[in-house]
Amino acid sequence: MGITVFATVSSAALLSAPGAWAQDQANDQSALEEIIVTAQRTSENLQRSPVAVTALTAQTLKNRQITSVRDLSNSLPNTLISPPTAVSNAARIYIRGAGQDNSGILADPAVAIYVDGAYMPRTNGALFDFSDVDRVEVLRGPQGTLYGRNASGGAINIITKTPGQTPEVSGDVAYGSFNTLDARAYVAGPLADNLTASISGLYRRRDGLVENTITGDKLNNRNLISTRGKLHYTPTDRFTITATADYTKDKSHSLTGVNLTNYPGVTFPLAKPDRDPFTTEITGKHYGNLTSWGAGVQARYEVGDWTLNSISSYRRLNNRLIIPLVMVTNTAPILIDFDIHDKSWSQEFNASYDTERFKGVVGVYYFNENAYDFEPITSPPKNLYRKTDAAAAYAQGTFKITDTVGLTGGLRYTYEQTKFTQAYYTQRTYGQAAKQDWKAWTPKIGLEWQIQPSFMTYVSFTKGFKSGGFNAISPNTNTGTGIEGGPIAYDPEKVKSYEAGFKYQTPDNRFRLNGAIFRAVYNGLQLPVYFPGTVNTYTSNATGARVQGIELEANYRPNQALELYGSFSHQDGKYTAPFSCSDAYNVIRNCQDREIKALIPTQASAGFTYTPDLDIQGKIRLNGGWTYISGYWNNVSNTVDLEKTGSRGLLNASVAYQTPNGHWTFSVEGKNLANEKYYAAVLQVANATSPSVAGYPADPRVVMARISFNY
Repeated sequence: MGITVFATVSSAALLSAPGAWAQDQANDQSALEEIIVTAQRTSENLQRSPVAVTALTAQTLKNRQITSVRDLSNSLPNTLISPPTAVSNAARIYIRGAGQDNSGILADPAVAIYVDGAYMPRTNGALFDFSDVDRVEVLRGPQGTLYGRNASGGAINIITKTPGQTPEVSGDVAYGSFNTLDARAYVAGPLADNLTASISGLYRRRDGLVENTITGDKLNNRNLISTRGKLHYTPTDRFTITATADYTKDKSHSLTGVNLTNYPGVTFPLAKPDRDPFTTEITGKHYGNLTSWGAGVQARYEVGDWTLNSISSYRRLNNRLIIPLVMVTNTAPILIDFDIHDKSWSQEFNASYDTERFKGVVGVYYFNENAYDFEPITSPPKNLYRKTDAAAAYAQGTFKITDTVGLTGGLRYTYEQTKFTQAYYTQRTYGQAAKQDWKAWTPKIGLEWQIQPSFMTYVSFTKGFKSGGFNAISPNTNTGTGIEGGPIAYDPEKVKSYEAGFKYQTPDNRFRLNGAIFRAVYNGLQLPVYFPGTVNTYTSNATGARVQGIELEANYRPNQALELYGSFSHQDGKYTAPFSCSDAYNVIRNCQDREIKALIPTQASAGFTYTPDLDIQGKIRLNGGWTYISGYWNNVSNTVDLEKTGSRGLLNASVAYQTPNGHWTFSVEGKNLANEKYYAAVLQVANATSPSVAGYPADPRVVMARISFNY
């Protein structure tokens, strides 16, 4: 399939006029918007960037009703984004089959999230709600050279607005289903000739979606506020300093599951696969309280062909959760809890060089994190501490062999040390400590060919690296060795990725088609595996795994009034070497040849934005989008069908009226209009005769009325 697409688009490109790419898009209202990305740490046109990257501008996010990180997956190939099991304020992000389910301090993400260049180390608090975003860039595949550790699956770059000299006041208020209330505001403008500032705020509240049939409580609510401030100082036209500070408070409930089967001895009659997904019998205390804040400074200085950058970041995270998972009797749930206190800081210096013949970047990076987790309710109770120090140096450059052919080479060296201490204070009077170092070289080599101004192809080979870590094993655990349980290290995840792609845009800039084919070979793919008969997981390394697939993205603007978009992706992934995992019946199996957990085989999307030319004052804008996502497994062993999220098709749409002066917009928006009911995540409790399964329902149909303003 990839060969056919390459041949077809190549033929079209060779027939195009060589100078057409330089057409002035500003004079053509029907042209697609030019998108500048910084995916390779230098600014370049999306169509000239030889990597698999999706860039979504602020207007695109608005048109597609993308209001947070969790909404992104409907517009991205080969990508799954949702909350993990039971944890409402964390992100489960998988790209091309690589990701992480577990939140907390014991596991690192495989998809790195950056906000204005600063790394977000924890998945808790990573479902960012967008209030002042300029664009979002999502890179698929390992980013081991430029982004380093914990980007073996990809990276998400969130770039917020930089305040300018023109005063701006904007925002919106929306109300809708389940008493949902959204409010956002953004104020920006000059404080002096060379100093500008902005402040944004967001409030999001929603009643619970799931009703407890025993207590009558409404569960799975939302209750969040956040704010961000930014100062932008330009003492000269070559020197800029940007300081930011942000704060988020999320008091949403921990997520409550829905019994799909009963644990032995539990007799809830509603617990069956075809039940109402928005009722539950799981009782017990639900509590969530996350506080996240941070500050950062970016400095940029241009001297000749060089640009020098400094990115400094400091972050704090406190997260208290109490979660009832499943009922093991008619009155007693399994309760777990987290009380996380995380502190991190990072510093990066890099220098980029850009000439007609050569462009590149060289840099150094340091990261420090201290994280505590107190779990007095989880059985057995424990205190955990983790300290991470990571340092790296990297360089990457592209040299133009000819005017149309470029050769890229890059290399990164990473050194990391993790210290870990566990204290199971009801089992031992002493703590248990361990320390481990990891090192990695992650190179990249690539070749790009600008066949025509409107058509580029590329091939690349990249290595990726995800940190190793420690599993907390209680001292009383039977390890089968006669030695008491203690911290056990798991290995880093390493990947070799091969990719070929193309980027094509017609000379009139109305049609864009980008595609890639890839193959990723993993050594030590990190997987959350259940301890037999429990809801507790530990991280295990699959001996080998392979993922391969294809991705296509298209945009078409036939006229000024209409824009169409779509995407298609298909991938398959298998564990390719023997490794042991526990299935739903407490049987230890060889899970070689099983499908990779959370890998979505097929995704497709199609949508439009239509602004008809009507004989009225003001404008009408119609938006519609459909997404298809095939079923995927939520566990490693692939043994019980209920542990698989089924395929679904989701329909979103909106209609908006904008006043003639452009200052006010009134809209009605709908998500999941067909009211598809499905479980975004699934939890199992293994049992030799009757495994218990709980599903976590995705949002039902939600309709909102919104008033927006912009001055």
